[in-house]
Amino acid sequence: KFNTCFSSDRHSAGIRQDMAEGTALGVTGTPTFFINGRELVGAQPPPKFDEVIDEELARAQAAASPRQAMK
Repeated sequence: KFNTCFSSDRHSAGIRQDMAEGTALGVTGTPTFFINGRELVGAQPPPKFDEVIDEELARAQAAASPRQAMK
């Protein structure tokens, strides 16, 4: 069953599309992760993802907050 699935072209178009998108984004290897456009290359420990996600959430909240009117 593995050999049948492996030799099948069933997912080739999707794989080519993913590879083209990765190339366009400058991805040169795996794993590569994008969090809100921020690139993380290589295997990362879970706390690194927590850190980046928290930073991106804070940045998004700051950008969405209404600015105080100047007095």
